[in-house]
Amino acid sequence: MRPWAGTVLRAFAIVNVLFATFGLYFLAKTVLIVYVTGHHPDDLAYYPQAFYGRSIINLLFLLALLAGSAFLWRLQRRGLWICNIVFGGEILYFFATALFVFSSMFVRGKIALIGHSMAATDGTGDMGISAQLLTGYPIIALIVLNIAYRKLHRAKP
Repeated sequence: MRPWAGTVLRAFAIVNVLFATFGLYFLAKTVLIVYVTGHHPDDLAYYPQAFYGRSIINLLFLLALLAGSAFLWRLQRRGLWICNIVFGGEILYFFATALFVFSSMFVRGKIALIGHSMAATDGTGDMGISAQLLTGYPIIALIVLNIAYRKLHRAKP
């Protein structure tokens, strides 16, 4: 009989793939809309750089999540390791960008312009991982995956 921990790990691998697939779709759609329309506020000098930079970071998170899910499906430690890095990175990314945007309100010059451009891209630049962040999935997945992997590892002879 297979332990419940293996089932939980594989279920999270499937959910990871779903989040990554939807994230890639929303990211591609948003990038296409912004690229085709060329729409960005004229008073935000660094909007394109902030938008495309955040979109690339989102793409890297999603591709790494897909890779981690493949290893997680096979119940390999590498999958847990990759997922821990991805989810930890997403949490740090969220707090770091929020802190930078907030702190840029109190300075002037180039840093303020970059911060305002990043604030303007909060909704569009993070479309790839927005569903994960809104649901708190990175925190939930970090906790459950690590508990399940430890149980699986202890269950093996």
